[in-house]
This record gives sequence, structure tokens and C-alpha cells, in this order.
Amino acid sequence: MTFSFTSEAPQLMLLKAPLVQAMCQIRFAQVPELVDDDNERKLAALLDPNYPIRGTVQGAQLSVFGGPANLPVETFRTFEDVDGYWKVTVAQDAVTLETRAYFDRDDLLERTSAVLEAVAQVRKPPKVTRVGVRYTDRILNPQGLRKLVHPSLLGMLSEVEDDILVDHQSTQVGLNDVSTNSQVLVRSLLLPANAKFDPNISPVDGPSWILDIDSSNQESLRFVVDEVIERARLLAKRAYQVFYWAVTDEFRTTYGVEAGVES
Repeated sequence: MTFSFTSEAPQLMLLKAPLVQAMCQIRFAQVPELVDDDNERKLAALLDPNYPIRGTVQGAQLSVFGGPANLPVETFRTFEDVDGYWKVTVAQDAVTLETRAYFDRDDLLERTSAVLEAVAQVRKPPKVTRVGVRYTDRILNPQGLRKLVHPSLLGMLSEVEDDILVDHQSTQVGLNDVSTNSQVLVRSLLLPANAKFDPNISPVDGPSWILDIDSSNQESLRFVVDEVIERARLLAKRAYQVFYWAVTDEFRTTYGVEAGVES
């Protein structure tokens, strides 16, 4: 099956999806005041009771492709739910909502909208510079991936007689959606035990296969919540189109497909 962004993907929900993280990130022109103590308290008041666990982190903010080791240290404000399934991270130039309890696209975007409304009330950024939506799936102790995943994402693994011959492998491709000037970065990773591929996702003590789909648009737009969410909705759709193409009917059956429900 060939891939095209013009081809609509059937709306399906996987009841046992191997999704380990879903994320929506909005980057904007710097607003240093957004992370000061006074505005942190204002954000906490607006976000509570959904994210009552507050924290402050000092660190460097890395791009998808990494960067130099001497990046400046920044302050990040975090707000989490009691169960640790949802987390908001606020930096001077970005807001990120990430979850380990993804239900569907509408839920993620409704929650993102509420977070952005809170940010706009506290200190509205002058413009948005990037909108991104990312989904990360992980299959533990993968066997028979050739029956579950499109062969173009498996590289050498699709050519060997026995899966155990391949210890690790990385396949990466960047797709351009010229109709919306958006990009989708797709990574397929076969990892050995305890291999770490992302600072926010804990490694596992056995082999695993990762499908990481990062859909983004870097065209500037005003910090108008409805407009930002509509862009994020289209990016989530593009990510899903890639995901639907990347996996087989056997994958969908294995992970409990439910027809007619948008993921």
C-alpha cells in the first residue's frame, strides 16, 4: 500500500493500543515572565484541580534532532495530575501537554485548549512559532513484526530469516505535506534491553520496537487558541494517517480495533 496525505484513513480506535506517550507542544516567541514565581502561582490557580502537583525543573530544552551540549539552562514549570498520567510543562517559549493515558484526539486537544487559555490569561505570547503533535508506540519483546508493520519501516529486519539476528536498528524518514507546509518525522526503532531513546520515556528491561511519529508546522500564527488548536487537529490527523499506513490489519486486530471511533 502506497502512502499519500490525500488518502483518508478510516477512523479506528485501538482498545489495547501500545501507545506509551502522546504529546502536543506549542512553541512561541519568548515570554520570560511566564515562568517567574508570580505567574507560576497564577497558572497553578487556573489549572488546578486538574493538575495540582506543581514542580520546577532546571535544564536544557533539546530539539527533536538534539543539539550542542552547552545549551543554556532554563526554568520549566510543571503541573501534573495526581495519578501522574497527565503533565503540563511551561517554558519561556513553549507549552507542552503530555500523557500516558491517551483516549482520543478530541480529548487531547480539548485539554490542550484549556491549558492554552490559562497561559493566555496569565501572559499571552505575541505569536506561535511551531505547533507539534507526537505519538510514541512501543511493542515489548517484539516477534513477527513483519506481520504487524509495513516492511519499509523494518529495514534489515524484514530481510532476515530470524528476528533475533538483528540486535538494534533505526529507520527515520521526514515527510512533507505540501498542502499545509507541515512535516511528519517518522522513526522506527528496534532497541535492545535498557536502551534509552527519549529523556521522557523510561527504558524497559527487554527488547522493544518503537514507532515514533512527530507531526509539526513551523509557520507563524497569532496566539489565538482556536486557531492553534485547529492546526494541532490537522497535525494529529496527519500523524494518524502515517500510523494507519505503517501498521497492518493484523496489528489492528491484535491491538483490539474498534471501528467508527476517531483515535
